[in-house]
Amino acid sequence: MKKSVVVLIVILLLLVLGMGGYLVYDKILSKDELKEKMVEEKQENSTKEETVEEKNSNSITASDLVLDSSKCINQKNMEYSLATNNDINGIYLTYYDGNVNISITPDVVKNSYNGINISNSSYTVNFNKKIVDIYVDGYGQSIGYETIFFLMEDGTVEYIPFYYACNNNSFKTVKLDGVENIIRFVSGSASPVEPGGGYHTILAQKQDGTFYDLSLILQQTQYYNNY
Repeated sequence: MKKSVVVLIVILLLLVLGMGGYLVYDKILSKDELKEKMVEEKQENSTKEETVEEKNSNSITASDLVLDSSKCINQKNMEYSLATNNDINGIYLTYYDGNVNISITPDVVKNSYNGINISNSSYTVNFNKKIVDIYVDGYGQSIGYETIFFLMEDGTVEYIPFYYACNNNSFKTVKLDGVENIIRFVSGSASPVEPGGGYHTILAQKQDGTFYDLSLILQQTQYYNNY
């Protein structure tokens, strides 16, 4: 065999061995890179999960809140407990596209309220803010103080004094000044720490658990003096 042929065969063998070694090294390197990438992704996902868990742990929803009497903003020396709200018989509320429609069954409402005047059986109230909750309840120990409350997206509160609105044929909302950052309404029973009379009320609660006794604010307005 000629010397040149032998040299050529040797060169080809070296090329084959070199190519095989490169493929093996490249495969090992690719596996290592894939492993490192999987570790990095796992660490990244773990960090994201921790961030979500931390965010969730700091987020308090309305259903998480408890009622602590010491956190009432505008009333002291009263013990508050949760109660059932007093609906207004004979009305039906619907909310659609920024409007609230109030449908009234006159005969039913008149049976509940002495001397009430009902001019229309349907009213539409327009809002320029998004409503996140509509709540109906009254305060005190007798009927006549029922109110329709609207919790706005920005945490403010608007309301309609029902008896006043019917008698004046004016279903316009009134803003509760100074009541802000509210996330829920609840009905409550207020009992004095010292012996005395208690009453039913509506509470507007903030995310930190503090709350307003709304009956004390409503009593200072002009809308509940005619019943």
